[in-house]
Amino acid sequence: MTFVNAYEPWSLYDTVLIGSNVNDQFNGAGYFTSYQALAVPPEIPFFNVRNQSVGTPYCNLDSANKLPFVFHATSIGIDFDGPVAPGYVGADSVDAGQAKSNLMFATDLAKHAGFILRVAQDEKLVQTCTLMPSGQGIDGWAVENPDYGSGTGIFGITNATSGIPEKPNRWKFPEPIQMPREVNFDGKLVFSPYAREMLRNMYGPFDCWPEAGVSASAFPLLSSIRVTLYGIREVQQRNQLHFS
Repeated sequence: MTFVNAYEPWSLYDTVLIGSNVNDQFNGAGYFTSYQALAVPPEIPFFNVRNQSVGTPYCNLDSANKLPFVFHATSIGIDFDGPVAPGYVGADSVDAGQAKSNLMFATDLAKHAGFILRVAQDEKLVQTCTLMPSGQGIDGWAVENPDYGSGTGIFGITNATSGIPEKPNRWKFPEPIQMPREVNFDGKLVFSPYAREMLRNMYGPFDCWPEAGVSASAFPLLSSIRVTLYGIREVQQRNQLHFS
């Protein structure tokens, strides 16, 4: 008589945040205070820095770079997400610069970034991020042209992602990547020189002020890069015995 594991669908995800006060809110955790700061390191680490202590919206690992179960990874996706940011499209202003920067971050940056996934120091994937959309998230663009009196203002709200948010729209491994229990694994994002130059010249993300008269408090805008691994994990189900 042998105990066997149950197979169940599972996902692993980790997120890098970019914003003005991420170090205060999340105790560092490998995050960045601006787009310019994101351009500095030679690579951006995933899966070996953060765990659930940063919050389940951002990471679901029990411990950084080790798994408490066997995992068979079937697909990977990377989401570059810029916040909704109002700005005057075409105007020469900081608001317009931030709106454009957030849009470029969400749509153009993936074209000039690569990702490497390693399991037990063995490179299992080396690929451009353009071919690894997340298959999830929000995309869109909205423009309003109100009457400002002068007739020159066009108010834009941008919210876009680096791939169409349809679940099958991901990079699928030809064969599942086998990840034993307690195996060391990690990922790293690498920007091209062009991408670094782009980031060094991008605004924000800054704090956002609500409409005058509604609130006197500003709140920080956050951009994010989220990597997700979909697959099957093997677990001993709670209160169950599995024999073969």
